[in-house]
Amino acid sequence: IYDPKSKAADNAYRLESKAAVADMAQMRAEQRLDAAKELEQARLWKLAAAAARPALPRAERELAGAIRKHRNALIGTAELQKAYDSWRWYERAVLTADARAAVAQAWEGVDGALAPAVADDGQAVRLTSLEEAYALASQRSHGLAEVALRQQAAAEMARANDHRIQKAFLDLTVGTGFNTTGIGWIPTIGLTGFPIMPIVGFEIKPEELRWLQVRQDQSHAAYYGQLKARLEAGLAVEFYQHVVAYKTAQAVLAEIDGRLLPQLAAVASGKRAAGAPAGEALEAQRRLDDARMRREQTELTLKQSQAALNHLLGRSPGSSLAIDIDPRAALASLQKLLKQSNPVTSEQGLLKARVDVARAVEQVVDK
Repeated sequence: IYDPKSKAADNAYRLESKAAVADMAQMRAEQRLDAAKELEQARLWKLAAAAARPALPRAERELAGAIRKHRNALIGTAELQKAYDSWRWYERAVLTADARAAVAQAWEGVDGALAPAVADDGQAVRLTSLEEAYALASQRSHGLAEVALRQQAAAEMARANDHRIQKAFLDLTVGTGFNTTGIGWIPTIGLTGFPIMPIVGFEIKPEELRWLQVRQDQSHAAYYGQLKARLEAGLAVEFYQHVVAYKTAQAVLAEIDGRLLPQLAAVASGKRAAGAPAGEALEAQRRLDDARMRREQTELTLKQSQAALNHLLGRSPGSSLAIDIDPRAALASLQKLLKQSNPVTSEQGLLKARVDVARAVEQVVDK
């Protein structure tokens, strides 16, 4: 007859279901991001191992020759040490690269099985400001969507519990006088020749309990509101960090490709062409290979930063993305965003909301 709670409660349950779906989508997206990063790690470490492996036999021969020459007093300890350092570097570089490639590939198999890759976003995205990127990331974030839905669900549940009379109902019992103990006299109303007994019922809760339950739900809504504010501030900071990492790696790659590698390659070629001692030529080659490995690691940082930015934008890790954001301008934008959101106040409000929720739950249980 009268049921003011069920509609709002049903809305709250639907919102909680949508929040659970958003939470699962966020988990799957994070697993896909991990798998993409691990796949890129495995690929680049394999390239690093392949680049260093050809020089390892030469380093072994140079070390063996240096040991014999040192034993016969043909070279000094310094030359022997150089040969040993070169061999040790190549040996460690190859073993480390092979091991890290194998571990990354194994982890990619695990994470990739839990969250299969999805097709890349066919739309090319170009970001020119942190404000633009933050607005786009806020719209597509599964985590923010989940918290917002839970906040709405708590508010709906507060409306559902804000009634002393939860339900009023009328049961019509049709029978000939049977009850739980057998046949007995039950007052009935004759209607069309059939004995029918109406039973009117109410679900009523005390005023104090109504107030406590509403307060508990309102505390939950306030908690999710403060949590959403903190997540938004964290999203802005995380986006800025990845933008800076991306632009830094991009600049380092340009420096390595434009200056460092050509210089080291010229030195190594010059040593070989001039017939320099084997130890010096090998050391020059080692410096070149070391720079190449550092370049692979820098490229890995670049790729992983791009994948993380795509993840924050709600896109697949390998989607096309162009970052035209100046780090200094990004820092100014971040400061502006944090000033507006005030993360310190949000954190204090979040802690207070947690205490309020705990107190509300404790009071409801006590009653």
